[in-house]
Amino acid sequence: MKEEFGSLVIYSLVQPLLLWGVFIFFVWLIIYYKMNETKKRMQIAMAAIEKNSDIDVKQLMKQLSPKRKSLKERLLQKLLWGSVCSLLGLGLIIYAMVAGYTGGQSPEGIQVFSLWGIAMLVVGIAFLVNYVVGKKVLRKEIEAEEKEFCNND
Repeated sequence: MKEEFGSLVIYSLVQPLLLWGVFIFFVWLIIYYKMNETKKRMQIAMAAIEKNSDIDVKQLMKQLSPKRKSLKERLLQKLLWGSVCSLLGLGLIIYAMVAGYTGGQSPEGIQVFSLWGIAMLVVGIAFLVNYVVGKKVLRKEIEAEEKEFCNND
C-alpha cells in the first residue's frame, strides 16, 4: 500500500513536469527558428551592402522580408485550425463515450479523454466563430486586398 502511494505521488509530479518541459521545448524551438531566420536575412543584407554600397537598403529589406499573409489566407488558416480542433475534440469525446460504454478504459482515463475532448472542441468552435465573424467584418478589406493584388500582377 505504501509503495503504491509513493509511485502515485511520483507519477503525479513527473507527468506535469514532462508536459511543461515538452511545451517549453516547442516554444523555444519556434523562437529559435524565427531568430535564426532573421539573423540569416540580416547577414544577406549586410553582405549585399558591403559588396555594393549604392544599393537601396529599404528595397533590399522589403525583398528579403517574408511575404505577409493576406487577410483571406489568415481567415482560411483559422477555418483550418477550427476544423481540425473540432474534429479532434469530437473524436476524443466519442472515444471516451465508447470506452466508457464498453468498459475498455479506466474511469480516470475516460475523464481525461473527455476533458481534453471538450477543451479541443471549445478551442475549435472559438476558431470557427472567429472565422465567421472575421469573414463578415472584414469582407470589404478582403475585397480591396484582392483588387490590389490583381492590380500588382
